[in-house]
Parts: sequence; C-alpha cells; structure tokens
Amino acid sequence: DGDYNIEDDEDDYQDLGPIQKVAFVVEGEPDFDKEEPDDGWEYVRRVKWEAARYPAVKVATISPQHSVDKRTHYVPVVPAISACDPQLLPTQDWEAKFLLTFASLRSRFEAREPSSSHRPVPHMKDDCGWKALCFGKGGGGVEDGVPVAEELEEFGAGPLLFYRGELHTLLDLDEVSRADLLQKHIRWFQGLDHLPHDRAVWLFALTAAVGKPIDAETSFALRTLLRSCAAIRASKTFKDQGELQMLNMIITVAGKYFGQ
Repeated sequence: DGDYNIEDDEDDYQDLGPIQKVAFVVEGEPDFDKEEPDDGWEYVRRVKWEAARYPAVKVATISPQHSVDKRTHYVPVVPAISACDPQLLPTQDWEAKFLLTFASLRSRFEAREPSSSHRPVPHMKDDCGWKALCFGKGGGGVEDGVPVAEELEEFGAGPLLFYRGELHTLLDLDEVSRADLLQKHIRWFQGLDHLPHDRAVWLFALTAAVGKPIDAETSFALRTLLRSCAAIRASKTFKDQGELQMLNMIITVAGKYFGQ
C-alpha cells in the first residue's frame, strides 16, 4: 500500500520530542468528504491533521482560588503565620546565639539521670489530672525554681525557670510520654490571647525535653504552637517585654530548631 511509509520523515518530525514521536508516518491529506474514515490510515491522517493545528505544549490557565473552593474537608486550609511589626522580631544574631544555647540545654538535659523521686503522675489520658499537676497546687513555686540555664539570662529568659518538681517529672517520663505531654500543653494553649508565664515555662521545658526526630503528631502540634504564638505577638504592642521574649523564644524553637 503506497499510502504510508514506515521510515521516519526527518523533515516533518525532527523537532518532535521522545514523547511526541509518531508511531506511523502517513502521507496525503485526510478526506473530509467522508463522514467516517474508511480505514485506520485515514483515521491516522485525521489525527495528524488535527494535531498539526495545536501547539506542541498547551499551558492551561487555572485559577488557584478555583482549586481552593473545590477543596474537600479532608484537605484542611493551613493558616498563614501572622506578620507583626518588624521591631518585635528577634535579630538573626539573637536567633543564632539562642539556638546554640538551646541545643546545649537539650544536651545537658539528655545527660541527666532519671529522677529518684518517682513522683506519682496521672495516666497520660487523664487531662484533668495533668492540668492539676502542671497548673494546680503542688506544682512548685518561683522560690523553688532553678534556672534552666544561666546562659539564657542574656536572652531575657529570666522568668523561664524549671521548677524542681517539673524537672523531676520530665526526667521520670519516657520519650513517648514527653511528646504526648507537649501535645497536651499545646492543645490547652489554643484560644488564649496571651502567653501566661506558667504555660511558657511548661512549653519551653517540654520542647527542651522532647526527643528528636519528632513524630508527625508532634510536628503538627509544633506548627500549631508556632502559629498561635505568632498571632499573639502580632496582636500586641508589647509593653511587657518579658512576654515578647518568651514568645520569640518559643517561636524560634518551634520554627528554627524543629524546622516548622
């Protein structure tokens, strides 16, 4: 049959990439006087004729908002991190020095031996029991506090103290329980319009104690903590420099140290 040629036609197809390279080379123009093609070669002619009228690459114009509007509830909308007055942000030099100190603190914490006090603690599913232990009576007092690390004083972290009871509690917990307790504290923190001192102490202590690499749930919780602290920072004028320092420390830990 003289209607086709199995050899590559270099003039017609030399610019085609490997994906567009034709399987059959046909000659002649399609016969559109016939409603339907007589055979497969006529069909290929029509396909070739139509393909020649389209660009090799077609770029679709799709509105991102159209995709967002069609998003199902299985794909949550992730809120953006709140921007704030640049004057409230820590400097890069501050962040670098703080992260080195925080890493050193974690190393010293890991080197500590488990507490010999064996204080009774609630079951990990007992939220009420843990809230009473962390925020109720018997949770320690400022006069019973010991500095997390003397080096942190230069970062305005004077209010962030480990109470001896908290330190012993964290040392008694295993890796999984520390991560679970950190997630609890982050959930309890949601919805607050400020960062209370006792919340900051526990959040900082738990981020210093939780193991790495972190699991997916802890990673999600830290991203939530980062956004919550950033939103509080953006909503304040911060005459209270102590709260600003605590927020910047926790934001730096979640965002820079844990990469959220």
